Amino acid sequence: GSFARFNSPSGIAIHQSSVFVADTNNRAVRKVEIATGRTWTAAVTTIRIYGIALSPDASVTYVSSQAGILHKVGNDSLSLTVLAGVRSDNYWNLGYADGAPNSARFDRAYAL
Repeated sequence: GSFARFNSPSGIAIHQSSVFVADTNNRAVRKVEIATGRTWTAAVTTIRIYGIALSPDASVTYVSSQAGILHKVGNDSLSLTVLAGVRSDNYWNLGYADGAPNSARFDRAYAL
C-alpha cells in the first residue's frame, strides 16, 4: 500500500498471489498482495532478516546474518521455530560448524 514503509529490504519470495519481503532494518517479514499492493506485516523479530524463502505450505524461512540462526515462521504468522543455528550476540564471533540443528553455526549468512 501507499503507506507501507520498507527499510532496507534484502530478499523476496513469491507464493501464489503474494510477495514476501525480508524487511531487514524493520526486522520484519512483510507480505504484499500482488494484485492490490496491500501490504502488511507477516512476522516481527528482534533480529535483522536477510535471506527469505517459502515452503509449499507458505511458511516463511529466513536467516539472520547477525544472529547466525535459520528460522521458520508458520503460515499462521504465530509460530516461530529455530531450524538450525546457535545464537551469537557477538556479530564478529559467529563462526561456522556442521552439526545437529542445536549445534550448527552460520557465519554471516545473507541468502537462502
